[in-house]
Amino acid sequence: MLLLYVGGTEISEGFTVKNKATSVTSAVGDLATRTKAITTSQMKDILDAAASVIAPYSVDKLKIKVSSVSIDNKSVAKVVWSAARNDTPLAENAVVSLPPGVAYPNTYVIVTEVHYAYTPSIGYAISGTLDVGGTSYSKPRLSNAVCYNSKCVLN
Repeated sequence: MLLLYVGGTEISEGFTVKNKATSVTSAVGDLATRTKAITTSQMKDILDAAASVIAPYSVDKLKIKVSSVSIDNKSVAKVVWSAARNDTPLAENAVVSLPPGVAYPNTYVIVTEVHYAYTPSIGYAISGTLDVGGTSYSKPRLSNAVCYNSKCVLN
């Protein structure tokens, strides 16, 4: 009986962390697409907002990357700008792959990647640390592209 209780608790907590990490992905992408331009201060605020969403879990284990991607007329997707918290931003002009249905020619998309290093309280000996999170793709709402620190398009 005790094993069932502990196992159920571990699984429940794991799903909760996964759901919270997915919510961070959506929230960060949503906030980034609600404007025409983002300053460094605003980006810091957007990335810091994730702490409220992931709470009560540690924000130190949360890696966030938000990037603007330009899709050219041949459907080649390249990074225009990228910002990150506890992670490394993508390199400008790096070619990235997007899933089908996202890479429409001559458009921009905001890509948000979130990873959370979840270590189960008791089951860590069996599973170790698990990487939970996800990726979201959002279209800019108020303009064709979202600028960050005056960087709007590829040169």
